[in-house]
This record gives sequence, C-alpha cells and structure tokens, in this order.
Amino acid sequence: MASVIYLTTRCRNLFLTLLFGHPLSTHAQSLEPLWANTTYSLISSYRAITSAHEAALPPNNGPGSGRRKPTAAHNELKKVLTRFRQVLSSEDTFYRDLISRLVGFYQLQPLAREYLSAVSIGCPNVIENGNGGVEHGLAPPMSADERREKLGLVYKALICLGDLERYKEQYDERARREAREGRPAAQLQEKYGKAWTYYEVARALVPDDGSAFNQLAVISTYVGDDFCCVYYYFRAMAVRIAFKNIGQILDKFLGKLYERWAARIVRRRQGLPGQEGEEQDSEEMLDATGEMKRDLLVLAAILYRRQG
Repeated sequence: MASVIYLTTRCRNLFLTLLFGHPLSTHAQSLEPLWANTTYSLISSYRAITSAHEAALPPNNGPGSGRRKPTAAHNELKKVLTRFRQVLSSEDTFYRDLISRLVGFYQLQPLAREYLSAVSIGCPNVIENGNGGVEHGLAPPMSADERREKLGLVYKALICLGDLERYKEQYDERARREAREGRPAAQLQEKYGKAWTYYEVARALVPDDGSAFNQLAVISTYVGDDFCCVYYYFRAMAVRIAFKNIGQILDKFLGKLYERWAARIVRRRQGLPGQEGEEQDSEEMLDATGEMKRDLLVLAAILYRRQG
C-alpha cells in the first residue's frame, strides 16, 4: 500500500504542476484525471483490502446472538478502516485547499464566494491594484466568459468532496459492524447530509452540468427514495452537459421499477401473496401520496421505455 501512496503522490504533483504551471494546456482544463488517477485509485485499493478482510471474518449468527469478543480478523479490519478514513480525511483537506487555490489563481471570488461559504471553504481576498482596479491572479488574462468556464474546476472539486463524504459514511467502522450484526443503522438522511450539501452547492454553482444531479440520485438510492432518484436522473439528462451514459442508467433503473410493478400485477391477478421483502411497496404501507408517486414512476417507465 505504501508504494501505491507514493506513486499517487508523485502523480498528483504532476497534475498540480499542469494546473498551476501550464493553465492553458488541454490537460489543465479538468480535474477528472486528477481524481481518477490519484484519489480514486487509492479509494479502490482500500475498498479491495476492506472487502478481503471482511470476507475473512468468522460467520456471524445474526441479531440477538450477543456480542462476541473481537477476533484478530476483526482487529485487522478495524485497523484497515481506520487507515482508510484517515486517507479520506487527508483527501478532503486536499480538495478544500485546492478549491481555495483555484479561486485565488483565477480570481473567481465574485462568482464563487457566496456558494463556497455554505460549505465553509474560504476564498482568498481579491487584491486591488494602485489604480483602483482588481489585481489579476497568476493565471493568464481571461475574459468574463473564460473565467466562468473555470468554475468547472471548482465544481468538480466539490463533487469530489461529496464523494469523499459518501465513502466516509460507507466505511465507518461502527456502522459496518452494526450492519454485520443486524442492528439498525443511523438515519440515512443524516448520514449522507454532508455529501448532499456538497452536491447541492456544486449544482447551484454550475447548474448546466449533470454530475451533481447524478450524485444526488445515488444518495436517493441509499435512502430508498425511488421517486427522487428518477427525478434527479432526469435532471442529470436535461442539462447542457448531460452526465455520461445517463440514458442507459435511467433506462436500467426504470426497467427494474417496471418489472417490479408487472410482477406485482401478475401475483395480484393470480391471488398470490407478495414476495418477501416487498412489504414497503405494498398498498397497505403507502399513503395516497406514496401511491401517486409509485404509479407516476410506472407511467414514466412505460413512456420512457415504450413498453407495457
């Protein structure tokens, strides 16, 4: 793991050299390569290590079996999760600092300060020159439209921060232990509140990009809100820069909703009971608003997929 961290650090330094040393380079127009080749590669490595350690745990007898003394495998997993969360916290600090650097470098304070204050990210002060005008940052002179285009870098960094918060919650040692023991978890809406805030700020900063909408849909799947999920998937599609492959993602999700509805109709006609685990979708558990939302999603699936 040390070699992975060393290589990603060297790679990150190269990307930072491009971003701030060669801002006109085509390789300095997006943070996606920085995220994919450094942060996400680290996350992927730790996720694989975590999965391997969890697979090595002794079988759990489920809820009500009583808490047992932690084994060596449990202790090793706890150490891995602790290191993982330390890495996530370090990455969080990096992207928050990167946003401040980008805002100062491109003099984006008037465009970004109001939004970044919602997530407590400071903006360097705009420096005035002796003639009463604004002193430009180190970046080459840019027009107002070109400067607005640079908000895309800040936008992507906010998405990265939201993703880091999601991973922090997903790989919280206590929450994963409670899940293995069958104990109820904390309210999901509260768990992913920080991630949701970062995505909302990103959405407000650059409303023409679909990435933030897609990430909001992802969190909606965590909390089991199909209606919000479909809504955000449509929003991720109906913008100038639609999220990559959002059409296929939405089609797959609506297909599952349609198949669930069709299976329920068949069972009802045959007088069969509902399947196990479907109680939350039964008519007895839904109020009038819930039924309306469910039926509207089915209608959306029929119209979008042209079936049924």
